[in-house]
Amino acid sequence: MLLLFSACSLHNYLQLAYVLIKFIMLKKNRVAIIIAMINAVWLISACTNDKAEVPVITVNCDTTYYKTKVKPVFINNCAVCHGPGGTSPQLDSYASIVANKDEIKRRIALPLTDSDVMPPDTGMAQANVDLIKNWINDGAIGCE
Repeated sequence: MLLLFSACSLHNYLQLAYVLIKFIMLKKNRVAIIIAMINAVWLISACTNDKAEVPVITVNCDTTYYKTKVKPVFINNCAVCHGPGGTSPQLDSYASIVANKDEIKRRIALPLTDSDVMPPDTGMAQANVDLIKNWINDGAIGCE
């Protein structure tokens, strides 16, 4: 999915709508009609010359990295306790992992001596901690 708007277009089309509404309300006044038409032409021409764009909004569903790198770490380290029917929070889906990503990131990085470390007692291999932390820092991109 991709949404792309010219910043000028959106702003100026809203102004154009406002001007046209004023035009309709003041339709008996010839000066108002002329001013409304000049403004409409100016606003439209200003948009065609504007190259500025707002950032592109995309829905990125890169399943490859998530499914081949990230999900196996959760299956091997978390799903035993946080899988279906297990301890809350459930970490058996992309949505549940993303919903808890900040707490996951905090707890997997704790020292083994901390009672909140996850997985309890054993912790997680540093390579897996780094993989999960980097994935979260990069936006936790993926999907089921």
